[in-house]
Amino acid sequence: MILAWAWTPALAIGGAVLAAGPILIHLLNRRRFKILDWAAMRFLLESRRKNRRRLRLEELILLALRVLVCAVLGLALANIRGGAILAGAATPVAHVFVLDDSLSMGQRAGAENLFQKAVTTVADLIETLPAGDTVAILSAARPDADEFYGRLFYARDLRGGPPPSSPAGPRRLTALKLTDLRAKFPDALASARKVLANQKDSVRRVYLASDFRRAEFADRAGAEAMRKAFAGLAAAGAELVLLDFGAPAGNLTVEKVELLDKVAVAGVKARFQAVLRNHGSEPVEGASLTVQVGPTALPAVELETIGPEGAVSKTFTYTFAEAGPAAVRVSVTPDVLPADNTAALAVNVHEAVRVLVVDGAPDATNPAAAASFCLARAIDPRSNGEFGQRAEVVPLQSLPEVRFDDYDAVILANVGELPAGRDEAGKVIYPQLDALARYVRAGGGLAVFLGDRVNLDFYNGPMLAGGAGLSPLRLAAPVPATPDAGRFVRLRPDSVAAEPMLRVFAGRGEAFTKLVRFYVYVPAIESASPPPADAAGPVRVLARFDDRDGSPAVVRRTFGRGTVFFWYSSADVRWTDWPKDLTFLPVINDMAAALARSDSAAFDAPVGQKVRYALPPALIDAASITLTTPAYPEEDVAALQARLEGREKVVEYLPAARAGIYELKFIMPDKSERPVLFSRHIDPAEGDLAKADRAEIERAVGCEHTYKGGLAAASAAVGQPSNEKAYAWMLLALVLAMLGIEVFLAQRFGHYAPLPAKGRRG
Repeated sequence: MILAWAWTPALAIGGAVLAAGPILIHLLNRRRFKILDWAAMRFLLESRRKNRRRLRLEELILLALRVLVCAVLGLALANIRGGAILAGAATPVAHVFVLDDSLSMGQRAGAENLFQKAVTTVADLIETLPAGDTVAILSAARPDADEFYGRLFYARDLRGGPPPSSPAGPRRLTALKLTDLRAKFPDALASARKVLANQKDSVRRVYLASDFRRAEFADRAGAEAMRKAFAGLAAAGAELVLLDFGAPAGNLTVEKVELLDKVAVAGVKARFQAVLRNHGSEPVEGASLTVQVGPTALPAVELETIGPEGAVSKTFTYTFAEAGPAAVRVSVTPDVLPADNTAALAVNVHEAVRVLVVDGAPDATNPAAAASFCLARAIDPRSNGEFGQRAEVVPLQSLPEVRFDDYDAVILANVGELPAGRDEAGKVIYPQLDALARYVRAGGGLAVFLGDRVNLDFYNGPMLAGGAGLSPLRLAAPVPATPDAGRFVRLRPDSVAAEPMLRVFAGRGEAFTKLVRFYVYVPAIESASPPPADAAGPVRVLARFDDRDGSPAVVRRTFGRGTVFFWYSSADVRWTDWPKDLTFLPVINDMAAALARSDSAAFDAPVGQKVRYALPPALIDAASITLTTPAYPEEDVAALQARLEGREKVVEYLPAARAGIYELKFIMPDKSERPVLFSRHIDPAEGDLAKADRAEIERAVGCEHTYKGGLAAASAAVGQPSNEKAYAWMLLALVLAMLGIEVFLAQRFGHYAPLPAKGRRG
């Protein structure tokens, strides 16, 4: 039985008292007669003695019927009031409902979705419970949350809350809303065990209402974690009830939408890609894709047939007219799970890719001879950013005044060493080197060109950091020491890797390698041992010189979330004539694009992660900060406060439970508004609606339980309130039947005198 009946003692005791009534009446009636001897009755007594056994049997039959009528009447009345004389003892029950409010429960099933059916069922169950029981409702997606649709309590609160006479009652459950999160069943079951920990005098019962998807209950790692959680509940003496609302269905999901370029720049065509996946066993035909950028809707794209369990990618472009925050929304033809038919991406459109060029050999008298001159002209020919990239040159001595986070990429040109200082203990430190390492580790890009001012001790010491620093390889002395027009090396054509930055030298462009001469270069000592730190990735040689040793010309390595390109010659005409060649321009621009810090990770993340933003200097003085969620206007606009975290001011919003666009708005002292957009996307696995079969559920649970399936198509609530009332009316019918039998037998036995005929005189 899903629900235990409650007991109404008064009615049951009353029935027992009534059952004793016929016996008492029988005994009293026997005692009221007085025996008198009468000669005329001698013959009648003789006749009665002969029928005494028959009469006694008839009386016992009638007495038993009358006793049963009273007893069954008491049982019927008790069960009409919700009693449980037939079902067991009157021990209170602690009910904990783990309600799956994850995205997949938004699957449509008739006029409702699975979540609405589950909520209605749980509400119906709660309404049938007696006042002595306790009830708790936990969210499977947010098992530790205490807010409205994270954890609810009814009846006698397990933590001492309000009584069940609250006007809202269980129907308050119908106000619950789905999240776009993934269910955390092991955590939710563990929370249920904690809730029941103090309910030692109650029967403990845990209900899991879910769609029981194969992705969660048949996955090896997930099923093992759930099995342990179920085993913990069973060990704590809890009864387990599974309410399966799953319904097998195919589903088309917008798996992701992403910006293919590192940075979106105003006036420059930005490239996007949307990935769609068919989670069904049948092909999807006739679906269409629509894209909306801000208020602008792009023409719909008809999709080709997507095979079972197949995926398709669609690329599209858009040119943003101006810099600032923008939202891109991609939608596919709606199906049974509307929540995963749309994906949103927050894009921070830049005026230009900002490149910081640190010049280690500036020349105020002859700017063309500076180490940064050729780099800056290749990146930003007119120094106005009109080609999508803006180069800002700073001399090495001004570096302490620079904030690296203000730039998308950093290039060191013939920098001998970064400025040094001393800590309180007198130890030499390099604050700018530490800041640069943090910048790259957080996703920034760094390119290093060597030159005649390079200090090998610095590059092989703090910069190399034993293989864990920004310099990927140990350096040897430059070769040759004195430039000679007759001595040079070129790039070896067969060593050029398939790297976008070097595509000009690939294929037919191999011939261009003969036009580039390096008169001085610095040999790098390659090491077979991996870097000692997790932040520093492996070194990849992208091209080699054609010297005898095949020395690396340029290498690439990942450093945290950032990238480092290291060139073993210069970017000026002191060591090479490459800046004079046409290939220099595309290589440097492609390098800057590859280095550009992607801010996608800062503004786009999965649901469940906090919206967190470190305020730039321009927004520190904001008078107020508000945040609008994708659920607006259902959810109110939230007022936020910035807090100091180290040297930064940070604003933070609780973990986002909805997918879509979050708008952070800064109201400045002059009443102007500065919006910043964030996006949160769903876990694509939530779109796989394939249902686990009974055997898979049995293996995942691994202990004794009660299973109730097929609820997606059921309209009645789970439980037995209707059956309980049916028992009561059956008992009343039995009472009437026994009364009829008693009257019939009493007349047949002659215990009731027949009624006189109408008009007859007695």
